[in-house]
Amino acid sequence: MKEFIIEETKQTPLVRFDPNKYIIRISGHSRPENAEILYERIINWFIDFADNHQKSDRTLCVELDFEYINSASTKMFLKLIMEMNNLIKNKIKYYWYFEKDDVDHKET
Repeated sequence: MKEFIIEETKQTPLVRFDPNKYIIRISGHSRPENAEILYERIINWFIDFADNHQKSDRTLCVELDFEYINSASTKMFLKLIMEMNNLIKNKIKYYWYFEKDDVDHKET
Protein backbone atom coordinates (compact mmCIF):
# COMPACT_ATOMS: atom_id res chain seq x y z
CA MET A 1 0.00 0.00 0.00
CA LYS A 2 1.33 3.43 -0.96
CA GLU A 3 1.88 6.35 1.36
CA PHE A 4 -1.09 8.72 1.66
CA ILE A 5 -0.21 12.42 1.57
CA ILE A 6 -2.30 15.57 1.54
CA GLU A 7 -0.05 18.60 1.27
CA GLU A 8 -0.54 21.43 3.74
CA THR A 9 -2.22 24.64 2.61
CA LYS A 10 -3.26 27.76 4.52
CA GLN A 11 -6.63 26.08 5.17
CA THR A 12 -5.78 22.38 5.44
CA PRO A 13 -3.26 20.38 7.47
CA LEU A 14 -0.46 18.22 6.23
CA VAL A 15 -1.60 14.61 6.35
CA ARG A 16 1.08 11.97 5.94
CA PHE A 17 0.21 8.34 6.45
CA ASP A 18 3.06 5.87 6.03
CA PRO A 19 1.54 2.38 6.06
CA ASN A 20 4.94 0.68 6.20
CA LYS A 21 6.01 2.54 9.34
CA TYR A 22 2.50 2.56 10.87
CA ILE A 23 2.64 6.32 11.41
CA ILE A 24 0.04 8.94 10.60
CA ARG A 25 0.89 12.59 11.14
CA ILE A 26 -1.57 15.45 10.89
CA SER A 27 -0.19 18.93 11.44
CA GLY A 28 -0.88 22.57 10.70
CA HIS A 29 -4.17 24.44 10.33
CA SER A 30 -7.45 22.63 9.84
CA ARG A 31 -10.09 25.08 8.70
CA PRO A 32 -11.16 23.88 5.26
CA GLU A 33 -14.31 25.17 3.59
CA ASN A 34 -15.68 21.63 3.74
CA ALA A 35 -14.14 19.56 6.53
CA GLU A 36 -16.28 16.56 5.60
CA ILE A 37 -14.65 16.23 2.17
CA LEU A 38 -11.13 16.45 3.63
CA TYR A 39 -11.67 14.04 6.52
CA GLU A 40 -13.75 11.56 4.53
CA ARG A 41 -10.73 11.13 2.21
CA ILE A 42 -8.60 10.32 5.25
CA ILE A 43 -11.22 8.00 6.75
CA ASN A 44 -11.67 6.10 3.48
CA TRP A 45 -7.92 5.65 3.12
CA PHE A 46 -7.72 4.44 6.71
CA ILE A 47 -10.50 1.90 6.14
CA ASP A 48 -8.51 0.46 3.21
CA PHE A 49 -5.39 0.41 5.38
CA ALA A 50 -7.20 -1.39 8.21
CA ASP A 51 -8.70 -3.95 5.81
CA ASN A 52 -5.19 -4.80 4.60
CA HIS A 53 -3.67 -4.97 8.09
CA GLN A 54 -6.33 -6.74 10.17
CA LYS A 55 -3.97 -9.54 11.19
CA SER A 56 -1.07 -7.30 12.12
CA ASP A 57 -0.15 -6.89 15.78
CA ARG A 58 1.75 -3.64 15.12
CA THR A 59 0.72 -0.46 16.90
CA LEU A 60 -0.30 2.56 14.83
CA CYS A 61 1.31 5.82 15.94
CA VAL A 62 -0.94 8.87 15.44
CA GLU A 63 0.91 12.19 15.78
CA LEU A 64 -1.24 15.33 15.98
CA ASP A 65 0.23 18.79 15.88
CA PHE A 66 -2.51 21.28 15.02
CA GLU A 67 -1.77 24.97 15.03
CA TYR A 68 -5.50 25.57 14.72
CA ILE A 69 -8.51 23.32 14.29
CA ASN A 70 -12.03 24.71 13.76
CA SER A 71 -15.22 23.15 15.09
CA ALA A 72 -16.19 21.49 11.78
CA SER A 73 -12.75 19.88 11.57
CA THR A 74 -12.94 18.80 15.22
CA LYS A 75 -16.24 17.02 14.54
CA MET A 76 -14.81 15.17 11.54
CA PHE A 77 -11.54 14.46 13.33
CA LEU A 78 -13.47 12.79 16.15
CA LYS A 79 -15.23 10.67 13.51
CA LEU A 80 -11.79 9.66 12.21
CA ILE A 81 -10.60 8.69 15.71
CA MET A 82 -13.76 6.66 16.33
CA GLU A 83 -13.27 4.86 13.01
CA MET A 84 -9.65 4.10 13.87
CA ASN A 85 -10.58 2.77 17.31
CA ASN A 86 -13.38 0.63 15.88
CA LEU A 87 -11.19 -0.92 13.20
CA ILE A 88 -7.93 -1.59 15.00
CA LYS A 89 -8.98 -1.35 18.65
CA ASN A 90 -6.10 -1.31 21.17
CA LYS A 91 -3.34 -0.99 18.61
CA ILE A 92 -3.14 2.82 18.51
CA LYS A 93 -1.00 5.33 20.39
CA TYR A 94 -1.96 8.98 20.12
CA TYR A 95 0.53 11.79 20.53
CA TRP A 96 -1.12 15.22 20.64
CA TYR A 97 1.36 18.08 20.61
CA PHE A 98 0.38 21.56 21.78
CA GLU A 99 1.92 24.53 23.52
CA LYS A 100 1.96 24.17 27.30
CA ASP A 101 -0.12 27.34 27.80
CA ASP A 102 -2.57 26.64 24.95
CA VAL A 103 -5.72 25.82 26.91
CA ASP A 104 -7.92 25.53 23.78
CA HIS A 105 -5.82 22.78 22.21
CA LYS A 106 -5.44 20.99 25.52
CA GLU A 107 -9.22 20.88 25.97
CA THR A 108 -9.79 19.74 22.39
